[in-house]
Amino acid sequence: MRISTAEYCISENKDVRFTRTPVNRRQEEPCHKHICPQRSAGFELSLMSAATRGVSLTSVSRSLSDDNSDPRFRRVSLMYKQKVVELGEKLLPAFNTPTGIPRGVINLGSGTSWGWGWASAGSSILAEFGTLHLEFLHLSELSGNPTFTEKVMNIRKLLNKIEKPRGLYPNFLSPVSGNWVQHHVSIGGLGDSFYEYLIKSYLMSDKTDEEAKRMYYSAMEAIETNLVQKSQGGLTYVAEWRGGILDHKMGHLACFSGGMIGIGADDASQENRQHYLNLAAEITHTCHESYSRTATKLGPEAFRFDGGAEAVATRLSDRYYILRPEVIESYMYMWRLTHDPKYREWGWEAVEVSLFRVTASEKTREQWILFIFNGNPLERVRVNWY
Repeated sequence: MRISTAEYCISENKDVRFTRTPVNRRQEEPCHKHICPQRSAGFELSLMSAATRGVSLTSVSRSLSDDNSDPRFRRVSLMYKQKVVELGEKLLPAFNTPTGIPRGVINLGSGTSWGWGWASAGSSILAEFGTLHLEFLHLSELSGNPTFTEKVMNIRKLLNKIEKPRGLYPNFLSPVSGNWVQHHVSIGGLGDSFYEYLIKSYLMSDKTDEEAKRMYYSAMEAIETNLVQKSQGGLTYVAEWRGGILDHKMGHLACFSGGMIGIGADDASQENRQHYLNLAAEITHTCHESYSRTATKLGPEAFRFDGGAEAVATRLSDRYYILRPEVIESYMYMWRLTHDPKYREWGWEAVEVSLFRVTASEKTREQWILFIFNGNPLERVRVNWY
């Protein structure tokens, strides 16, 4: 689980005290600049981070308190429930757009929301507004307020209605017009967790959410038809799509898809179950190759298949490693699905390299490591493996 950002920067000794504080009065709470960078901007934060980290973390804390028979823990559980609902209510103004598609950034004090400055034409990001479903359904269950569920079901309704190029979901959508802003499709950054939440919504509904199931397998069919490629060397990868033109690049973030496709295989049609499990194994193998083909055996931020290169970072801007978990995540899922020992071996390889072969700088305690890509120090990057 990822550490929450500004909304719930919980330390070992101050979790309960801090959580008792009203959400919109926490600007002054001390917090390390690398862990809570949003504090300096007046308590503005990502809607997705608040939902998937703040809501999730506090809900888990509540569940752990529920499991304890001590009445003091019961009181703590009630407090956590109140606070997670309070946080959810603070996020609702982000949905006040002509389409109901939320904007990506919100100020919890004022309720003002806006799109990321780098997003085209003030658009909202698929991986953000499409990664709220589980948490908002949980908020409705906790509070008895159907508004949270209605907000995310409205997102589903719009996505089902809107025309999708070749059945694909582009990454940028206007919260004003409800139209795609540009046709960039990726299952890596900007798109990734939308697909993950579809299959997980189906599984976590005890397999009753048929709409999520249909959307997931339709998306997988379009992705396989348009994006999945096989290199000359036999490596299967998922390219990006830019207005009909393939970009033969696969980001580290996209490597979660091996595990995702694997866990979705069992509920595919009978004739596709083994096919999806094989596809999951092939993608996971490619992501392992992106690690094994570097000097340090740590994978780059992105790797490419062009100019004769396969599964390597051909651009300097891709040659860094920030302890992302996606490759290891796929190893874990594939081990559980197949019990093939190679996935455990690959996971241990990554642990050994991370712990023993990468030289940590003195700034490690400040969430930085020294990354060695070609056997020489290149740059410091922030730790991102929670």
